[in-house]
This record gives sequence, structure tokens and C-alpha cells, in this order.
Amino acid sequence: RFWSRHALGPAAVMVLVTLGWSSIVGFVPLHAVRHGLDAVLPWFFGIYSGWLLLCRVLLRGLSDQIGRARVLVPAMAASALGFLLLALMPPSAMVLLVAAFLLGTGASLTYPTMVALLVDRTPDRERGLAMGTLSASWDVGVVVGSALVGAVIERASFGTGFGVGAAGACAAVALFLALERRLDRAPDYSPTAAVDSSGIMPYHRVALRGARGFTGRGKVLKFEGGYHGHHDDVLVSIQPPREAMGPDDAP
Repeated sequence: RFWSRHALGPAAVMVLVTLGWSSIVGFVPLHAVRHGLDAVLPWFFGIYSGWLLLCRVLLRGLSDQIGRARVLVPAMAASALGFLLLALMPPSAMVLLVAAFLLGTGASLTYPTMVALLVDRTPDRERGLAMGTLSASWDVGVVVGSALVGAVIERASFGTGFGVGAAGACAAVALFLALERRLDRAPDYSPTAAVDSSGIMPYHRVALRGARGFTGRGKVLKFEGGYHGHHDDVLVSIQPPREAMGPDDAP
């Protein structure tokens, strides 16, 4: 396979959110020069790159503390606001500098947090393929976005081109939230259940193997009528006949 099915949703979100990112280095300078703001460009890129790096250092563990979605949604929204500011506001030094701060925030947090989310939800054996799928989606978004934004600017205006970036980031937020709602509605879904039922990290099997190795014994005591996993060692007597259960006070 050339892609991971676990990464398709996050990859689609990344394609959308990165549609406008090439315009930061490709079209913002042209936009600024056209309006006589070329002196502001060193400050724009200084704030953008400096805050991007500082934000990653200061907030590197934020998604571990409050959750991936609570970081991803504001980060993508920050990108949308940055592009929207460039699209709708008359060009000025203040507009460029505020946009640099917003775009730096989005670029700083979106990709690392999406990687962390994907690691959380992907089997160990497929994480390399999933990371490759997500990385490729970044490239697809930037390449497609650069051509799309360039074509729009050529036929319309810089503001309309930056609007493409804003629309892509807004669509990314909407898609991400839709995927999260779908995941929440999945029957019996929880991170532990997903890990266990797919065989990614079968803790019960590891425990049995460890116990047998430590004790040197082959037999395992199992609760009658209890479910302890779906492999052959323990998938027995899950629902015994009533007469085999014994009395309620001494099952």
C-alpha cells in the first residue's frame, strides 16, 4: 500500500489547511511591495518565524495536557484568521504584523499536534506508513495551493488569493470536527477499546505470557462468564448455560 487508512482523515485535513501556506512566502512579499510595504517584510518574516519557533518551545506539551483537538482547532482557526485578515483588510504594517503572528501560531501547532494525534490512533506496525501519508498530504496541499492561489491572484486579486487560504483552513476545521464527531459516535469507541480490539497492544495476552513465563505453569484461572479478550486462550465460557453457573450465592 502507498498510504495508511488510519491517516486518510488527518491527511485530508492537512491538505485543506496547507492550501494557503505557500502564499506566505510566495505572495505576501509581492502583496507588500505592491502597496509600498516592503520595509515591513523583515518584521513580518521575523515575527512569523520567531513566533513559530517560540510557540513550539513554549506549547510543546499543551496537547498532552488538554487534548489534541483542543489545540488543533484553535491552531487551524488562527491560520484562517491570518489569511482572512490579509484578504479583507486594507494593506498596512499592522495588518501584516498581526497576520504574521496568527499564521505563525497556526503553522507552529497544526502539524506537530496532528502527528501526535495520528500516533495516538495508529497501530505500531503502521505508524511509519501513516507518518508518510501525513507528510505527503502537507506536500500535496502546498503544491496544489501554490498553483491554485497563484491562478486566483492572476485572475482576481491578492485579497481573493489569500481568501483561498482562509477558506481552506475553515474547511479543514469543519472536516476535522466532522471526523471527530463520527469517531465519537462509533459504537463502544474508546482509545483503550480501539487499541485492544484491533490487536495493536493486547495487554491481556502480554500478561498471560508473562505469568506463564514467571510461574512455569501452563494453566490459567479464568472468571466464569467473563470476557477477557478475543483470542483462543481466554475466549471460552463467555456465556455458560444457566444450569452451569451455579447458585447466585456461590456461583
